[in-house]
Amino acid sequence: EPELPKRTIHITHGIVKLSGGTKMSSRKGNILKATDIIDLATKACLEISTSNNHQVVLGAIKYSFLKNKIGGDIIYDPNESVSLQGNSGPYLQYAHARAKSILAKANLGVSKTLEEADFDDNERQLVIKLSQYNEIINQATAELKPHLICNYLYELAQIFNQFYENAKVINSSRQSIRLSLVAVYAQKLNSGLKLLGITALDQMPKN
Repeated sequence: EPELPKRTIHITHGIVKLSGGTKMSSRKGNILKATDIIDLATKACLEISTSNNHQVVLGAIKYSFLKNKIGGDIIYDPNESVSLQGNSGPYLQYAHARAKSILAKANLGVSKTLEEADFDDNERQLVIKLSQYNEIINQATAELKPHLICNYLYELAQIFNQFYENAKVINSSRQSIRLSLVAVYAQKLNSGLKLLGITALDQMPKN
């Protein structure tokens, strides 16, 4: 199509390397196809007793590549990509599922809007991070840097974990406000993961 070059942008990228820093090379015969990467991620999931769920596997692979700054080399480590600990796709999928579980256990509607809330210190840290969502998305879009979304979502999940450890949600005197925060947090995770092409699961698959 003659008009295609006018409507597209060429983005350069570095070399994809296997775990251990080995470069993919047709001469050496160690080029991996997309199906090979999927097979490696599936095997890694089974080895650490998480799940070989297709959405988890794809989420692990996509996030592993997208969290790297465009232009640099990428080292793909199957075990790291599927880990539920650290900066990975399954970690964020689990974070979303955890938030949805909290909301499901509450089984109560949110009766107080966040605009009316007077936040305590624990809540305020989460609110500040949540408020940065649109700015990060706009920056990532304008600068063609999807890794900014990955970094933000990972930092958001970490801050939420700190919030949840220090602030009782269900059956607390601040339940309504805190459930509202959990709901907004889940929505931001869902939206961010969707932009990355990753499914935000409401419940992680059983082992």
